[in-house]
Amino acid sequence: MSFRKIDKIEYKQHLNRSQLFAALALLVLSLITSEVIRTLFADPNSSDHFWLNAASVALSVLILVVVFMRVRHHEYFQDIMYIWNLKQRINRIYGNNRHIEQGIQQDCPAAIECQHYYLVTSIYIYQLEDNTLTLSELSRELDQLRLQMQRLDLTFDVQRFDIATLERIAK
Repeated sequence: MSFRKIDKIEYKQHLNRSQLFAALALLVLSLITSEVIRTLFADPNSSDHFWLNAASVALSVLILVVVFMRVRHHEYFQDIMYIWNLKQRINRIYGNNRHIEQGIQQDCPAAIECQHYYLVTSIYIYQLEDNTLTLSELSRELDQLRLQMQRLDLTFDVQRFDIATLERIAK
């Protein structure tokens, strides 16, 4: 049960730089597209350009999304995308928490596996991002779940977790 080894400092630097670049690029692109759109479409007799400015911001966001979709596979974004994908998976699990909790109470192995994956992955991400606020609570929950797994003679490997397990519970 292990995740990819990620250098915490390098991950944070890459994430912060990416977020800073996105914010600055959005600002610059919005200003440029706003000027272009107002030059092309604005009524010279009107000073109300709210919708043109809103359209320029929307266009800028669209441009940034396309750029990030193209560069997300670059080596620089490897760790960021890895964590992003893990977060997407645990968010899907969290969205079905009601079904999972019911399954855990009924000793359903699939529900226990989902919760195990959720807790182990959350702890990994929280430690990586220095989000220690709820770390002790997650560890307590994981300890309780491991006791239940021991009682039921269950073992799970987070590397082999299949999101289809969640689909079986959420029906």
